[in-house]
Amino acid sequence: MFRLLKQNIVVAAVFVALLVVGMVAVTGYGESIYNPFTFAAADPEVVEELEPEDPPEEEQVLSATAEGYGGPLTVEVTVRNGEIVSVEVVEHSETPGLSDPAIEQVTAAIVEAQSAEVDSVSGATVTAEAIMEAAAAALAELDEVPPVEDEPPEPEDPPEEEQVLSATAEGYGGPLTVEVTVRNGEIVSVEVVEHSETPGLSD
Repeated sequence: MFRLLKQNIVVAAVFVALLVVGMVAVTGYGESIYNPFTFAAADPEVVEELEPEDPPEEEQVLSATAEGYGGPLTVEVTVRNGEIVSVEVVEHSETPGLSDPAIEQVTAAIVEAQSAEVDSVSGATVTAEAIMEAAAAALAELDEVPPVEDEPPEPEDPPEEEQVLSATAEGYGGPLTVEVTVRNGEIVSVEVVEHSETPGLSD
C-alpha cells in the first residue's frame, strides 16, 4: 500500500512538472524549448526552401594585346568559375582572308585545351602566335577563383536546449519534490530530490 501511495505521489509531481513544460512551450515564457506533446508533419514547401542553392557563377572578362603581322592584335578571354569559356579576337589589322583560319582555329583550340599553349596554324604563323601570346597575357591577370564545391557542407547539429524543472506534491510523510530534466523536448531524467517518506517502505 505504501509503495502504491508513493508511486501515485511521484506521478502527481511529475505531472505538475510536465504542466510547467507545456506552459513554457505555449506561452514562450523563459527559455524556449520544444513541446514534447506536440508533433507537426514537415511542410514540403519549407523543406524545399531549405535546400541549398547553386553557388553563384564567377565570371571574368580579360583582355591583352600582342603584336601581329599587320599591327596590334587584341584578344578577349572570358573565364567562368575558373574555366575558359570563350576566346575572341576583338581588334586586329591582319590581312582579311589569310588571317581568318588562324583566328578561328587558335581561339577554338585555346578553349578546348584550357590553355594558351596550342598548335600554330601554317600560312598564318605570326597571327596565330600573336593570338596565343595575347591570350596568355590575359590569363596571367586572372584572379584566383575558388573551386566550386560539388556538394554544400552538411549543416551542423542544432545546440541542445535543456531545462530542469521541479514541482512538489504532498507525500505520506510530508512534501515530496520531483526534479524533471527535459532536453530538446524529451524527458531524460526524473529524480525525487527531497522527501520525508519512511525509509525502506518508500524506496
